[in-house]
Amino acid sequence: MARSITDTPILLPSPIADGATSSFITTPTAIPINSTGTGWASYFDGFPPKNMLDPITGGGEPNHGQDMNAFLYVLSQALFHQQGGFRYQYNADFSARVGGYPQGAILRSSDGRTEYRSLVNNNTTDPDGGAAANWEVFGGIGMAEQTLNNLGLPIVQAPTSSPPFCVGITPSAVSGTGGTVTIGAGTKFTLGQEVTTGLTAIPRVCTTTSFVSPNLAANSTYFLRAQFVGSTLTFYTQGGALTDTVPASQKGTINGATGGGFYSTPIDICLALIQTGTAGSTPEVRKVMNAPEYWSFSRVVSGTSHVNMPIDPFVKKSELEIGIIAPNGAALCNVTHGSTGWDGYSGITRQFNAGAITSDGTSVSWVSAAPALLTTAADIGDAEIVRASLIFDHVNLAMGQISDQREHNVGDSSAAFFDEQSFFFGSKSLNSTDYTTGLRINYSNCLSVPIYYKIFR
Repeated sequence: MARSITDTPILLPSPIADGATSSFITTPTAIPINSTGTGWASYFDGFPPKNMLDPITGGGEPNHGQDMNAFLYVLSQALFHQQGGFRYQYNADFSARVGGYPQGAILRSSDGRTEYRSLVNNNTTDPDGGAAANWEVFGGIGMAEQTLNNLGLPIVQAPTSSPPFCVGITPSAVSGTGGTVTIGAGTKFTLGQEVTTGLTAIPRVCTTTSFVSPNLAANSTYFLRAQFVGSTLTFYTQGGALTDTVPASQKGTINGATGGGFYSTPIDICLALIQTGTAGSTPEVRKVMNAPEYWSFSRVVSGTSHVNMPIDPFVKKSELEIGIIAPNGAALCNVTHGSTGWDGYSGITRQFNAGAITSDGTSVSWVSAAPALLTTAADIGDAEIVRASLIFDHVNLAMGQISDQREHNVGDSSAAFFDEQSFFFGSKSLNSTDYTTGLRINYSNCLSVPIYYKIFR
């Protein structure tokens, strides 16, 4: 029957004497701490001296089987609890009796989700209390608990979606209503699960499940959102407007009529703006990118094609930079806006020759229904750098752009040649395509041209 120290101990099927009736076991909580001077046992003395004397010659008294059952029950109950994988919780009576928990003691929280380790000896503070002094989080989900300010905004793990960092959402028409929207299953994202209301949360990696919204009212604006209710991830819609401010709770109101038009917070993610039309029509979905706050991307493009610059209803500004550093020597290289809805543009171009300004500026009067200019190469070999700032007004579905462009013809060193500097302004109306696929940027005859794009909220 020899056993190795590494062998799994025999597990108790139940505490010893768990089924004993009151006649055959002393109630464990009724066992006295100190001796009573009788033949009954106590915690401090165990079985008293009287149990050790000969009952005939010394006036002894046999020990009581009820006491033995009670002691075995208390000891085995502790082992039964531990073999079930549990740690003990803080107990004020025990703490007071022993003078507090020692340094290194480990207790579990009342909800069973966090473990605490005592940092000092004689620790009488309840770690579950509002000010859990002298304890540190040792294990469990509390290890990741952070203040809301430090938690960071939610991020959808879909960098290649269109737009990027968005979940899949499908709108549907419903007769007599503004329609519904459906979230597809399987997209991962991070979101905080609130621990201390308004103060702390733990980051959770979530996965979207199939969700179909209630029927939405016609001609209304909604926001599709998600938050944790307790430990349950809950998707919901809330009416609102883009002028709504973030509530003090940093959480929306599930199925609320107003107030839902704020960007994602660490504990409430905004997935899309939903604009319904007339009854029976399909809602328009403007997805929200849940990406790093100052998200950017770059492309190095060659040949002739296009790229899309994503936006969403909460992007306040973006910056676009283009560098034709090594122009195509066989064809004119240009990068232009390809999206529709432009009101027009205007600007001014200045020329430089032999270190002097040869023109105070050639103005370009307003050109209606034409996209704002980016590059303006007029000759094969023109090298250009363009920096454009785009400002968005999503309430009125409008945007404006200002740009600064510098140009030099590669290889020209004679003072007879001109360099140029151009400034342009343009504006356009935003449309559903801008939100679903992004602002289209066309390029032609490019040779390893970098395009850099950055958004600000």
